[in-house]
Amino acid sequence: MGVESPDDTCQDDDVTESYPQVLSTQFTFFFKFVFPVVVLAALLSAMMLYSRVYPRGALGWLVPIGLVVALFWFYAWPIKRVVAYDRYLVASNYLREVRIPYDEIADVREVRWINWRPVVITLKTPSPFGDTIMFYPVVDRIFGGFDEERAATQLLRRHVNRK
Repeated sequence: MGVESPDDTCQDDDVTESYPQVLSTQFTFFFKFVFPVVVLAALLSAMMLYSRVYPRGALGWLVPIGLVVALFWFYAWPIKRVVAYDRYLVASNYLREVRIPYDEIADVREVRWINWRPVVITLKTPSPFGDTIMFYPVVDRIFGGFDEERAATQLLRRHVNRK
């Protein structure tokens, strides 16, 4: 069956066949778009204020800016909004939605060394978003419970193992 191509993106009438369960946090848009802009603006403002007091060349600021941009490139930009249905997932980058059948999922894992514990779904065949889909799961509680798998990971594993 394969992952739906960009031309076969999800339409509203396609998703009415089952009850949707949102797997990604409600803060996905904030983490993907708002937070990086705010942090970069704050860093640039601090650089401008600090450079007036202690003048130095722009080269000294390339390392912190490069580090912040690299962190956002790997941990903010790739995150997707993910909704589970009976037979497939819908992944969205807020510009495009793609349907991913459960039989196209090769692996599901949590990145445990990051506090928000993003879930990474590895696909058997690449989607328009690549061969992995990353999302931050809904967090039931802020502190505690980090030894257990999140509900999103359990749900995905159940659907992958069901076949």
